Amino acid sequence: MAASTITSERVEHELKIAFLMLEELDDNAELWEQMPDWEQVDWSLEWEQFLNFLDHILDAAYKNNQMTPDQQVKYHELIRQIKERMPIIERLRLTKPRVSVKT
Repeated sequence: MAASTITSERVEHELKIAFLMLEELDDNAELWEQMPDWEQVDWSLEWEQFLNFLDHILDAAYKNNQMTPDQQVKYHELIRQIKERMPIIERLRLTKPRVSVKT
């Protein structure tokens, strides 16, 4: 239902943010043990929001053929990078993505 209103511009924007989130995940993974609890919680909430956009915007657009061919390539790369980072996600006890990392 919501997928019908997803624009190409929105997909492009969310893809850019998604790759930035993965960079931030890498940065935070290195500093996680030194971060105060409140900062870990704050970032965990940001991660949850990212997962919602991943699920409800990007994955929905992908499944409904609402991505350009270039965006589909980027989406596949995003999923590949998420799969690569699963050990980090598990180590930090972050919520695992609900989308299939086998795309």
